[in-house]
Amino acid sequence: MKREIGITVREALRLEPLKNAKIVAGTKGINRVIKSVNIMEVPDIVKWVKEGELLLTTVFAIRDDKEAQRRLIPTLAGRGLAGIAIKPGRYIEEIPSIMLKQADEYGFPLIELPFEASFSDLMDSILSEILNVQAVFLKKSLDTHEMLMDVVLKGGGLEEIARTLARLVQNPVAILNQNFEVQALDLMGQMEKENLFEVDQRNPVLQLKERFLPGKKKVGRFKETLIQVNNREIRQMSIPILVGQDNYGYIFVWEIVRKLEAIDLISIERAVTVAAMEILNQQSIFEVERRYQNDLLYDLLNGRFESEDVMLSRAKAMHWDLKGPFCVIIFELIKDSNANSNSRKKHMIWNRIVQGVKQICENKKEEVIFGEWGTRLILLHSIPDKQDDLDNYLGKTIDEVKQLIEQYQQKYYIGVSSLSKGLFSLKQSYREAKESIRVAKITNCYGKVLYYEKLGVYRLLHKIDAKVLENFLHDILGPLIRYDQENNTELVKTLDCYFKNNANLKRLADELYVHYNTILYRMERIQTILGVDLSDRDTRLNLEIALKIYFG
Repeated sequence: MKREIGITVREALRLEPLKNAKIVAGTKGINRVIKSVNIMEVPDIVKWVKEGELLLTTVFAIRDDKEAQRRLIPTLAGRGLAGIAIKPGRYIEEIPSIMLKQADEYGFPLIELPFEASFSDLMDSILSEILNVQAVFLKKSLDTHEMLMDVVLKGGGLEEIARTLARLVQNPVAILNQNFEVQALDLMGQMEKENLFEVDQRNPVLQLKERFLPGKKKVGRFKETLIQVNNREIRQMSIPILVGQDNYGYIFVWEIVRKLEAIDLISIERAVTVAAMEILNQQSIFEVERRYQNDLLYDLLNGRFESEDVMLSRAKAMHWDLKGPFCVIIFELIKDSNANSNSRKKHMIWNRIVQGVKQICENKKEEVIFGEWGTRLILLHSIPDKQDDLDNYLGKTIDEVKQLIEQYQQKYYIGVSSLSKGLFSLKQSYREAKESIRVAKITNCYGKVLYYEKLGVYRLLHKIDAKVLENFLHDILGPLIRYDQENNTELVKTLDCYFKNNANLKRLADELYVHYNTILYRMERIQTILGVDLSDRDTRLNLEIALKIYFG
C-alpha cells in the first residue's frame, strides 16, 4: 500500500470550479490521488509531468497530431499521473475517441471541462484543498509522533507501544522479534491469539503461524498480504524494525476494524522508530547485565572469591540462587574458517543465540544461570537433590539449546561436568566440562553430548598430543584400516563390535546379521592382517584404545 497525500479525483469533482465537469472515461481510476496540478502547453509535456499530477489541457499543442493524441493517455498513465482534464470547444470540437477508449482501457480518469472553466480557478481550488489535506495530515502525524514518544518518555515498553498504535490505527497490532515471536500484542478483542499464533513446543513462546509468513519469511517494508482467518479474508500489513542494516523485528497490523489510510501508515512508521528506540534501550540494559553476569559467573567458576558469604552476597544482587547442587554445561560454537564471511552477520547471529539461550534459561522452573565467553555458552544448571536420572533431566535443557543453535546452521561441541556440591567445587566442575569439550574436539564429536563421568579412557587420551594419538592409531590399527579401504570390507567395525560384545562371537554374529562361521573367518583374518593374538591382554588393550581414537 503506497502512502499518498492529496485528494482523490472523486473528491476533486465535488469542488465548486469543477461542479459542471464530468468524468467521461476511465471511471475505474476515480479514486486515484491528486497531489499536484499541471497545465499542458507544449507537445512534449510528458518530459515535465510528475506522478500524482492532474493535467489540465485544451489539447491545443497536439490538436492536429493524431499520433501524439494516440500516445498521450498511455504515456501519462505509465508516468503515474492522477488523470487528465480536457476543455474542448475552442481548439477541438470534441475529445478524440481514441483518447476516450484508452482512458477506459487504462482506468485513467479523463474529465471533460465546460467551456467556461478557468484553469487558474481550477488550480487554485484543487491546490488549496490539497494543501488543507496535507496540513491536517501533518498535524495528525505530529500528534501521533508526540503520543508515541510520550509512551517512551514515561517508561512504557513494547506492550504500551503496541496498545497505543492499536488505538491510533483502530486495528489489531503485534510487535514481533526477528524470529516472528510475540514481544507485544493488542488484538483489541477482534481475534483470538490462536487464530494467528501458535506455541513452538521447543520454545514455549507465541509465534506467528508459518502460513502467514509469505515467501522466504522475509517481510519487506510495508508488505501487503491477504490471509485467510476463519474463512475470512484479511489484509495483513507488516514492516521491519530496522536500525541501519540490522533487523530487530517487525510490526504487524491486521485490517479488521477499518481500512488503513495514509495517516495510519505514517503512524505505523512512527511506531517502528519508537519501537526501535525501545528495543535498543532494552538491548543496552541487557548488555550491561550481560557483562556483570559474565564477570560474576567467571569468578564463580574459576574460584575467584574469598568466601562463600561474599559470593552469595554478589549472587543475591543478580537474583541468583546458589543453593545447588549444580552441573556445568558448555556449548562451544565452532568458528567459521571462511575469512570472507560477513562479520556483521556472524555477530548478529551470535547475539540472537545468546538472547535465545538466556530466554530458555529464564523460562526454566529450576535455577539455570547463563553466561558466555568468546564462542562458549556456559550454563550452570541446578539439580534437585533426589534426581537420579541426570542425563534425562539435563537433556531437556540441552535439547532446547541445541535446537536454537541449529536454527542458525551452527556447529558446536557440548561438554557436561559431574555433579558439584558446594561453591568451591564448581571450579573443578568447570574444568571437567572444559575437558569434555577438548575430548569432543579430538574425536570430532559435533553436536554430541559428552558427560565427563562417561569419558572413561578419554580423560587420559585428551591430554595426549594429537600427533602422538595419530601415530599410535597408525601403528596399532593402520593395516586393518587400509585393508578395509582397499577391499571394501568392514573388519574394523567387526573388531569394534567384538569388544563391545565382550568377545562373545554368537552375540557378535547376531548383531551384524551374519552367519557364525562368517564371524569365525573374519576374526581369523583380523588377527592375520594385524599379526596379533586376541587372547593376549595387552594386545586387546592396545586395540581397544586405538578403536576409541578411530571412532571417537
